[in-house]
Amino acid sequence: MKKTCTGECKRELEASPDNFHIRKQMRDGLKSQCKQCQAKQNKAYRETPAGAVIITRANLRRCCRLYDITVEDYDKLFADQGGVCAICGASPGKKKLAIDHNHKTGKVRGLLCMSCNVVLGHTDENIEILEDIIAYIKKDEK
Repeated sequence: MKKTCTGECKRELEASPDNFHIRKQMRDGLKSQCKQCQAKQNKAYRETPAGAVIITRANLRRCCRLYDITVEDYDKLFADQGGVCAICGASPGKKKLAIDHNHKTGKVRGLLCMSCNVVLGHTDENIEILEDIIAYIKKDEK
């Protein structure tokens, strides 16, 4: 069975885990982009400020430059937050906490774990969506 990549290449490939990553939610169980296009997209995303979610010792200085803060500013934020995520209180473990900023003003708000940072990013910091998520979860608790 063949599958056409929806990515940049638009190639028709054998629909198999050799060519496409597995995604159970899809009808055929495979992602729509081939592995090569997905890798290119992931690399391009990691090179954007939004993609700099996972901060390691190696890229801390680069991430701080993206948000116009120093490593010392980062360390102060980290200490002020008690070394945990500003939202959920999770400890970062081996990875550094992500630098959270207001996308409209560019102002740094604090440091977040990857999960909290991704939630804010995926909801586009839309308070109504976040409130809808809370209502949805509370509805299930009744």
